[in-house]
Amino acid sequence: MVSGRLTFPSNFQALLRARVRNYFISAREELIDHLFYLVMAHTLATTGEIIKSVVPLHRIGTPEDVAGTTLFLASRAGAYVTGATIAVDGGSLVTMQSRL
Repeated sequence: MVSGRLTFPSNFQALLRARVRNYFISAREELIDHLFYLVMAHTLATTGEIIKSVVPLHRIGTPEDVAGTTLFLASRAGAYVTGATIAVDGGSLVTMQSRL
């Protein structure tokens, strides 16, 4: 304290701004995640049966479906796979191409 006033390090304002900015970025990301979940839940509740009827496996994909592909690519079995697009879509892409 110098003559009754608080003194702060020269970079205090920059640190405070960064902290506030990071807080709002984090809050925004959480809100976006929550809104995405709500939209997807509503879509599945209203049109889930229609989506299932179009997909050849007749079910909605799960996180485990993507995890299996990820494990394959990360393992030695997927070591030679490069530059490929792997569609984890229950066969929708193949069905769509056969309709064209």
